[in-house]
Amino acid sequence: MYKVLIAEDELIERETLAAILKEEFSDFLTVEYIAPNGLFALKYLFSHQVDILFLDIRMPVMDGVEIMRELERANRQVEIVVVSAFSDFSYARKAISCGAVDYLLKPYTRANLRSAVIKAVEKLKRKEVVELDREALRKQRGRLRNIINRDVISSIFYLNSPPSENEFDQLISILDLPSSTWRLIVLKFSEAEDPLDELEWEQLLDFYRSRRRYSIVYGSGWELIALEFFPSDQQDPRFEFFPDHCCRFCRNELARDVEFSISPAHTGSGPLSAAYAQSLADLANIHDSVSKGKTGRAADLARNISIALVSMETNEITAVEKKVQHFFEGTAPEQRTDSLRSTVTLVQGELYHRLPQKTAADIDARLNSLKVQIIRGDSSELHSLLLMLRTIFSDLKSRLGNTPELMCKRVESFILDHLAEDLSIQRLARSEGISLSHLSRLFKETTGFTLNQRIVDLRVQRGEELLKGEGLNVKEAAFRVGIRDPNYFSKLYRKRFGRAPTQKVNKTE
Repeated sequence: MYKVLIAEDELIERETLAAILKEEFSDFLTVEYIAPNGLFALKYLFSHQVDILFLDIRMPVMDGVEIMRELERANRQVEIVVVSAFSDFSYARKAISCGAVDYLLKPYTRANLRSAVIKAVEKLKRKEVVELDREALRKQRGRLRNIINRDVISSIFYLNSPPSENEFDQLISILDLPSSTWRLIVLKFSEAEDPLDELEWEQLLDFYRSRRRYSIVYGSGWELIALEFFPSDQQDPRFEFFPDHCCRFCRNELARDVEFSISPAHTGSGPLSAAYAQSLADLANIHDSVSKGKTGRAADLARNISIALVSMETNEITAVEKKVQHFFEGTAPEQRTDSLRSTVTLVQGELYHRLPQKTAADIDARLNSLKVQIIRGDSSELHSLLLMLRTIFSDLKSRLGNTPELMCKRVESFILDHLAEDLSIQRLARSEGISLSHLSRLFKETTGFTLNQRIVDLRVQRGEELLKGEGLNVKEAAFRVGIRDPNYFSKLYRKRFGRAPTQKVNKTE
């Protein structure tokens, strides 16, 4: 059954339309809701599934054209039949440009209505067929890809049966890979924990394949193996950091710690077995380091660095700089580059949790450039790390703005601009590029209010303005300021103003 919404401000018109639809199309249509104005219609559309919308152009509070534009912005898939008493071509043109399937001019006949319904239903059916075909093709391709990836990886690395050079070239041609130049990635999860289940593997493989186009990748149990292919004359510079991103994904989304190994570049099928054996040996060495506490010490240091960076306290960053120097004093020179790179990667993972998304992404890019310096040996690695930490710390402090008062004014301005939306403290912190806890503390110290108290206060004040200035009723005013329950709005209003909200100016609907 297709679900229908009628948005019409004229009582007789909407009841007549609903009665005809129920009488003639009850086999495949059901009228789910009848909205008396545009605001109620939009609220219903964004909270319920609607297939066909019968929409009056001119309505109080919000007209039909505005509703169509809001649906278009939100990419809501609804078939719209416009119903209007206005024959002005400009209305029809606007309706068609917003994707309406038909434009009914009042008074319309049952034949006109029947034609509009048929158009809408036929369009819905075509979409269903296309979506079914697309989904079937996607599943078929996914199954084929999984089978090829599994069989190739299993044959080469688990059954120790690598293809001949001719077979390898054929495989590259079939999978449309750029060349026979490859590097091997092996990700290894701790065998002290249960192996990844089917859903976890699906998440990880989807993450991997969505970011690396030219790869053969398969995972099972505690191990993921991937062959990354490159044009023979060049390599993707982002590849160096992709294993780090995989580890971060495993930690953040799967709550799993993982180690990885990356082989040098090879060409042809000859080195496949040797590269895999070397990767396992490298991972065994990493595991040995963990068991002896070396990697654990690096993780503790990375956590201390991250806490110091987001603390905004100068003495904290000074103290952690001393810890960094002390940590690497006991590191052998030949191991320092690898240790520094591992520490930076761990810091990236820590900051991902502790900072707003945009800020974390900015700092992530800087730390990636630092890792390039470390890998190339362009400068003194330890000096580069300490300099980068001090730069990041200064930048984070500057993101607070000139004074706490200015920052609080910007936050309040942001709240007023987005009153009708969901306003979380995390979103406000992201708008300022600082941590949630720091914003909450600074706002309370500066204004004397918590952020939640201020959001509620600004919503109720704006609601009062709408009731007085625009003559909205309580339901409409509450919805416009982001409060979905009018009873809750009335309770807040009474608490703020000492009286019940009243509609000052009546509007004819």
